[in-house]
Amino acid sequence: MENDPTSPQGNQEVKPSVEENILNKKEETKLERGMESPNELAWRDAWDYCKSLGEVWRLPNSEELRKILVDDTAGARKNVKYWSSWHYGDTSTWHSCDEEGKLTADYGNKAEKYFIIPVKG
Repeated sequence: MENDPTSPQGNQEVKPSVEENILNKKEETKLERGMESPNELAWRDAWDYCKSLGEVWRLPNSEELRKILVDDTAGARKNVKYWSSWHYGDTSTWHSCDEEGKLTADYGNKAEKYFIIPVKG
């Protein structure tokens, strides 16, 4: 059987596109979840708490936090509010997940105290 140089099985090297490289890089980056904070913290204290764990630890963004909360294996508690990294002025977002898996998100004053789940990756 003759090799077709245009097929992936042929002698021609098939190079991924820039978009495929970006997608593959994103898929390779694994998000590591840290231990939940031992107590509730104001948003700025939550930020400082993450930094105290090491430079690679941070507050999760809203999308990362939602994924953690709906993943039953992640160990996040139900009906507990957690800070995300999103903020604007004196406001930041928090997220919570109830017993049925329904997510709630809202804005909170940064002086309010909620738990955090630090992440890296």
